[in-house]
Amino acid sequence: MESDRPEHNEMPATAVRDVGETPVVSVASEAPQAPLRPGWKRSLGMFVACFVAYLAVLEGFLVVPQFNDIVQIRPASALGPVLGLFFGLPGVFGCATANLVSDILHEGATPSMLAGYFMIQIMYNGLPRWVWYLVNARSPRPYPRFDSASKTALYMALVLVDSACVNLAVYLFVGVPPESGPSFAARGLNNVWMLLYIGLPLLYALERSPLMPNPPRWIHVPYRNIKKANLTQRFVI
Repeated sequence: MESDRPEHNEMPATAVRDVGETPVVSVASEAPQAPLRPGWKRSLGMFVACFVAYLAVLEGFLVVPQFNDIVQIRPASALGPVLGLFFGLPGVFGCATANLVSDILHEGATPSMLAGYFMIQIMYNGLPRWVWYLVNARSPRPYPRFDSASKTALYMALVLVDSACVNLAVYLFVGVPPESGPSFAARGLNNVWMLLYIGLPLLYALERSPLMPNPPRWIHVPYRNIKKANLTQRFVI
């Protein structure tokens, strides 16, 4: 009778082979990555990288007189908000610190003026990041990516608001006379153009890189690096 009893603890050889051939590794490799909270070493590395990139671009254009004539051509204006949006506080403070170093080298301002400019630069670099993630806090795709018309419109609105806020802050802090208004308008337009023509392609390149964004603490949605552009992204670029 014992020979007729089925052996439930043994699996057929074919079943064992099928289980062994299951592509577990390939499935896991396609899974989205949870947002990483960088340690101090990674944060320091991002800070240094953003500092060096911002200072190099800023100083590189300052040494060319033709770029600083009637209207200053300042591509660095696009780096702070974009790197802050993608890398978080290391990007915000890295670019703001590089701008502070440049002001020390060229402006000859008092320590109180330098501190004021530094705080305004932090606001300029950080405002798009905080507003972006607050608006997309409940979105299934909260990360900076122009995969929809609404996200593209949000970025363009943030460009206008950020430029207006930083120029208003400088205007109130410096206390310049009203006749200098056109120069402030030119600076505001310069920020807008740079954030559009340089900021959009830079974010487009960052989202296709192996780098991962650094979201705020309240974002827990896994990040998926999607390199294939949809129609909206192609149209934006």
